[in-house]
Amino acid sequence: EVNKQVVRKKDWENIRINEADRIEIIHFVGGG
Repeated sequence: EVNKQVVRKKDWENIRINEADRIEIIHFVGGG
């Protein structure tokens, strides 16, 4: 996530990270 917006892997190369941005690394895991 960048600033609470999920960024899909296909869009990673188009994202610019700015000094004030908030970054969160998330990983979805299936299970049951």
